[in-house]
Amino acid sequence: MVYALLELPAGIAIFKVNGDKQKMTALMRFKSTVHALESTAQLVNGEVSKPLKKFLKKSYVEAGLGEDLAVMDAKLGKSIKEALDIPCVHGEETMGIFRALRQNIETILEDVTTEQLNQTALGLAHNLNRYKLKFSPDKIDMMVVQAVALLEDLDKEINKYAMRAKEWYGWHFPELAKTVNDNVVYAKIVLAMKSRFNANQTDFSDFMEEEEVDRVRQAALISMGTEIAEEDIDSISRLCTEVVKASKYREQLSA
Repeated sequence: MVYALLELPAGIAIFKVNGDKQKMTALMRFKSTVHALESTAQLVNGEVSKPLKKFLKKSYVEAGLGEDLAVMDAKLGKSIKEALDIPCVHGEETMGIFRALRQNIETILEDVTTEQLNQTALGLAHNLNRYKLKFSPDKIDMMVVQAVALLEDLDKEINKYAMRAKEWYGWHFPELAKTVNDNVVYAKIVLAMKSRFNANQTDFSDFMEEEEVDRVRQAALISMGTEIAEEDIDSISRLCTEVVKASKYREQLSA
């Protein structure tokens, strides 16, 4: 068992990790954007800010947690050791712990949606980039690696929601998945027409060429799919909305 110190868009948290079991034990919430920027900048620099020192003292030392504390940066671990005498660990093994935490963060933080995390992360990332890249060029490589990892996570998220939407909507319009390969275009089609019976009356010109539209309408006309309830359409539309939102967020990051 080990504890891990992880920076989140909403604050800095301590997680208890025991094999595959992960649980957040404490969270230092950012009080404002300025507080978030200052705390994150110091964390990236391997420094222990006064709020972080107070948080660790209360939530780790006074709580009697005797296990090692996993950190993402060796310099930060050294600073924590010097300030609070907390044994810190860092290396390949701990990187695996942090990757697992980030992959399961939605499940761990049940009261926070993916959209809220993404919006907060985007705002903080922009502010941190403006602040840090000017003064710490040695951190650029690390931030590029983190950005690439975030893009990969977004791709996985887009594919996950798209797969669920295609499986569900496939009962009603199975031919659409064969006609349209792009996940985002597929999601936009479903959001635009809802039922396949609306294909001829739906305007797809904002995101499809005329030839593609004709293929979709022809497929809808001869489709062997079943009827679909309004409740199912609503649920599928929510999945497709997540696909479109995540795709737009990815475009913002890669711009």
